[in-house]
Amino acid sequence: MASLPKLPTNRTSYEDFAMLEGDIVMVNGYRFYHIYCSRDMGELKYTTQGTFGGKSMKANLEIYHPGFKPKLLGFIASVMNSETIILARLNNGDVHMLGDADRGAEIGDSVEATSGKAVTDNNGATIAFVYDTPTAQIYTGEMDSLIGQSTNLDEDDDENETT
Repeated sequence: MASLPKLPTNRTSYEDFAMLEGDIVMVNGYRFYHIYCSRDMGELKYTTQGTFGGKSMKANLEIYHPGFKPKLLGFIASVMNSETIILARLNNGDVHMLGDADRGAEIGDSVEATSGKAVTDNNGATIAFVYDTPTAQIYTGEMDSLIGQSTNLDEDDDENETT
């Protein structure tokens, strides 16, 4: 990434403790990847951690992606041992950024991909990401030019491929 937004240095309202200032600017040729999540099957939680004077938050993002297919399994393999920056769009329209220039979100321990046993069983993956952060970070910058390839099994990626 060429640059990432930051929390305001001058904080005069509660929002200033969570709303990021600035846009994400990508290095030429790079894009974010779109991770499909089934309707009502994703959740972002923040929990406090640490002792008084050194408290921070842990962001826990869990999504369900249907389809036990190579694209999904390959995505999981590609992020298993990597730090990532995630922009999670919530139902209320807010976009939370997990990851920053110093530390990225990591895949969680509870990731599970399954084919299901019966024809009527869900098949796909529950994917979890965790990120230690001083505070929730809400991204309000430009998004349209950031999105590249998608994990959505129904989407044609030819027009979104990046090098």
